[in-house]
Amino acid sequence: MKNMFTLLLLLITFTTGAQTMKGSLEVFDMGTYKLHIYTSAEAMADVSAIIEGDKELVILEQPSFVKSIREFNEYTQKLNKPVSKIIANYHTGGLAEYPANKVVMMKGMPEFEQGEIYSGMLKNFANIFGEAMDLRPHKKTKTIEFNSKQQWAGVNFVFTAGAKSDFPAASIFIGDKAYYSHFAPAKVHFNSMQIPDRNAVDAVLTELKYAQSTQSELFFGSHGTPAKIDVVHFQIEYLEYVKMLLDKCDNADTFSQQLIAAYPQLTGATNVRALAKGLYPEETANTEKEKIRMLLNNYTKSISDVDRSLARTIWADTEDISIINGTGQYFGFNSIFNDFIVNSFGELSERKLSSVSEVINVYGDMAYIQFYWVFDRKDKEGIMRQNKGRETLICRKINDEWKIYHIHYSGMPRD
Repeated sequence: MKNMFTLLLLLITFTTGAQTMKGSLEVFDMGTYKLHIYTSAEAMADVSAIIEGDKELVILEQPSFVKSIREFNEYTQKLNKPVSKIIANYHTGGLAEYPANKVVMMKGMPEFEQGEIYSGMLKNFANIFGEAMDLRPHKKTKTIEFNSKQQWAGVNFVFTAGAKSDFPAASIFIGDKAYYSHFAPAKVHFNSMQIPDRNAVDAVLTELKYAQSTQSELFFGSHGTPAKIDVVHFQIEYLEYVKMLLDKCDNADTFSQQLIAAYPQLTGATNVRALAKGLYPEETANTEKEKIRMLLNNYTKSISDVDRSLARTIWADTEDISIINGTGQYFGFNSIFNDFIVNSFGELSERKLSSVSEVINVYGDMAYIQFYWVFDRKDKEGIMRQNKGRETLICRKINDEWKIYHIHYSGMPRD
């Protein structure tokens, strides 16, 4: 205990051979083992840990970025002990670097990794980080049960389910002294990744109360910095206050104002408004529907005015966008605007596209709009004519702005 925070604190200046580490490292003497906590210097600042027993090492949450993998492995090798186990818990990037017979995941995580949510997240990372992140496929791994106790490197590991609102991974009580969870406790406002909805408030609170019950000397996670138990106490108090505000406040703005006012010393105040959106979903949905309705208004106006500049602002900036209608299929913005909009409507002296009976449905960052369209135009003889039909717009929110990805036209139903 007395050595607990007599750290071998090795921040940025730690050297591996002749090079200075880019990431940061803290080493905690836990008595019967040492806990090495490495924080990547990459954009996501992921945390990896080494549990050092007398003769062997256990890696918890291997790095995912290529440079961090190299640096982390160089440091691991200098400990001059074999790695007996790699625990891939919330993070599965970088696993191709290790022999599959030494890797374990929690039961259900391999299937979740292949599912839409996790695989979609990895695809997004690949688009953002490219080859800087090691997302190579890895071999099948062994799995372990929740509520199980394992001993590796002479250290006990107790695996319990993490917050129910999170991935199907574990919180881990290590050597009776350290407690690992997805996010290290911190005296900052929670963000919407940690608390996406009201159910998550109770889920995270339950997890924190269990963490508190272990009376661990150190609490750490895959994100954030190690903390003492007083920070866990604080987070429990904070979420209890959040629950009280949810019962008291009938809208997101009031909730945000009162939570920020109650904790004026905390950083992350900008997180609170994003947090409130998930806690007041009906209000958020109405707000999003208003944004989408404005998108629809700009769409009909861009057709009526044959306005390229306006059209460019409402369509997604990708060649995957498309329109299907009675005249054909159009892919990419230039084809949509030039081949369809200009060719179809550009020579009309008067034209107006209107929408009626709109139905807007929002599903997270995806939405669709169904409506009947009415198109009034003046033909070459100067006679006003009108066409009607049905239309569906598929939209996606990118950087908090709704954009059109696909449109499908069809005629009016037969009588």
